[in-house]
Amino acid sequence: MCLWLVTTNNNRSARQFFEALGWNRVAVHRGAVTAARRLKPEIPMHDGDGTPIEDEIEYEYPLEK
Repeated sequence: MCLWLVTTNNNRSARQFFEALGWNRVAVHRGAVTAARRLKPEIPMHDGDGTPIEDEIEYEYPLEK
């Protein structure tokens, strides 16, 4: 059993935080945010730093080791 989360490629601080806590990056879904924009068109194309928001990054954290 594990916990699971998804963040976007531009969210560097969240990715660093979860990786420091021992979360495992298990997948990168290239271009997934394009599909998400069909359901939620208010997702911006770029973040405040100008980084394109394109990919979803999937993490897992095992609850049993």
